[in-house]
Amino acid sequence: MKKIIISSFLTALFLLISFSITEKADAAYHPWQKFKEFGSTCEVRAWTDYLSYGRTATTVDFFLEQRGNCGTLSYSAGVEGSYWNAISSLETGSFANRTPVKKSRIFSGVTGVTEKGTLVARLTKGKIYADYNKGNVLTFRY
Repeated sequence: MKKIIISSFLTALFLLISFSITEKADAAYHPWQKFKEFGSTCEVRAWTDYLSYGRTATTVDFFLEQRGNCGTLSYSAGVEGSYWNAISSLETGSFANRTPVKKSRIFSGVTGVTEKGTLVARLTKGKIYADYNKGNVLTFRY
């Protein structure tokens, strides 16, 4: 009986230590941002799959969601590094509630996303602007 208790205790201790040192997936909901030009109660936020990315990262997964009276919004979104250089593919679409999870691919030749970056989404009502520099800008630091 004593061996069973000691064995159970050691097993529990091993599991506790194992779970405490495993890496956590730190997905992040970013704060809501108001866009009164789309509607008096329109707010939009983003979710990213991690709070920071290492040099081996190949994508930044994200989605955008809205609440309030925004209507259908079009977006173009991608990851920007230092000096506002785009370092990932540009994802586009429109949404009335939430986008599906998008995978913004990091360009080859870039040594990976540094610890901090910015998910930049440009939002419009109606058609997506062909010019990436137009529209209401939504930025999320991760």
